[in-house]
Amino acid sequence: MSTRLVLLALPALLVGCAVRRSLKRADGYMESQRYGAAARSYQDVLERRPDDPRALTGLARALLAQGRPAEAQLPATTAYELEAEEGAALLARALIDTGHGAEATDAVTAALEQAPDDPITLRLEVESLMARGEAGTALSRAEAGLTAGAGSTLTSAAAWLHAGAGNCDRGQAMAARMIGGVIDDADLEADAAAVFWYCGDAERAREAANSAHTLLAGPTQPWMDDAWRVLDGGDLHGAAWRYSRLRALHPTDGELARQLGGIWLKLESWPEAVAELNAALTLAPFADGSRTEGVHVADRASDRLSPEERIAATAELWEAVSVAQEGAGDLVASADALERSARLVMDTDPARWLEISALWERAGVPDGTLRAALVAVELAPRDPRPHLAALKISAILGELDRAVAHGRAAWELGGASPELALLLGQIYERRGDTRDARELYREALTRYPRDPRIQNAVTRTRR
Repeated sequence: MSTRLVLLALPALLVGCAVRRSLKRADGYMESQRYGAAARSYQDVLERRPDDPRALTGLARALLAQGRPAEAQLPATTAYELEAEEGAALLARALIDTGHGAEATDAVTAALEQAPDDPITLRLEVESLMARGEAGTALSRAEAGLTAGAGSTLTSAAAWLHAGAGNCDRGQAMAARMIGGVIDDADLEADAAAVFWYCGDAERAREAANSAHTLLAGPTQPWMDDAWRVLDGGDLHGAAWRYSRLRALHPTDGELARQLGGIWLKLESWPEAVAELNAALTLAPFADGSRTEGVHVADRASDRLSPEERIAATAELWEAVSVAQEGAGDLVASADALERSARLVMDTDPARWLEISALWERAGVPDGTLRAALVAVELAPRDPRPHLAALKISAILGELDRAVAHGRAAWELGGASPELALLLGQIYERRGDTRDARELYREALTRYPRDPRIQNAVTRTRR
């Protein structure tokens, strides 16, 4: 080779040597779990070779390990488009961890083509199906993977899916076997704790949670960040799983109970929503009095609410409980919760109290119906609508004098109608005041001369 050719090739050779050194250094950082340094080294390589598949996949893995899945999507997408090994799986993981697992179908399919029997890839498929709300299919795929010999990474998903399908015996048995056969895995202990918590086995949930805390040997903030990202991305099913882990790990944390209850509420999982939202009301920072002490309690600004903030937040909780109880079919509990919410903030909106009155009426509780209607009357004495509500329920309760008073007020305040005239006239007649009934019917006839019901009432009371 001529000196000229050597000189021309030398820069490329030097770049190649530098790239190989950077890749080797980055791989070493990954092995020693120095993910930030690894990410920087892989990035150095990509500045020289933007399409280097090893650097792209390495950078995506390093960012995922740091809890930065949104940033990992770019190198993972490029690696996927270049059909690099692991590219599809890394993109699927990045999408799932940002709450976009429902969009990971193509990446998961490609990853399965590359590694159809890999447990981690099968777990990605299961999580993507869960994100799409296809729990039944996800469970079938998890069970198929377990039959083929996949390990605990699929067992944890299958256990959670069995519990969610109402088969807690199966789910808890799988969770117990999983942590019984695995040594030193905080994630699997937390997954088991979530299953036990969901199924109401507080003792085993506490044991698994304590093991997870011991193995983690640090704060659970990375898990909280992961749960929040998935929720923020819109994956309610994935968020429910992750927040259930956190609830088991922090059983005295009211904010986590509120968040999990809100997720179940959006999923219309009414019993679960009721349980978690009611639990939140008994825990700090929402419960009255001093903070409830526990071994493991998350420390966030929400735990330090001012009295005014606590009242507002608790009122919102009661309103959420009302929605959940109505969804669960318990209208009495729903009306009670909605009234508690309004009283807590001393709500001065008469429309809200009429809503509460109507809910008590649907629940078949006349006393509650009247109580809320009278609050609306007090707040808006010149509005005929609260008086109409108070009239109707007073008549049902047999409180005829009260009914007449509210009926006359509604009539005089602009709430006149044929229906009001007939109802108030009937109350007069029940009370024995035929003359008052007749005068009301005659007045109504001048307003509604063509209404046959009013005509008949006038004719009948003439006798």
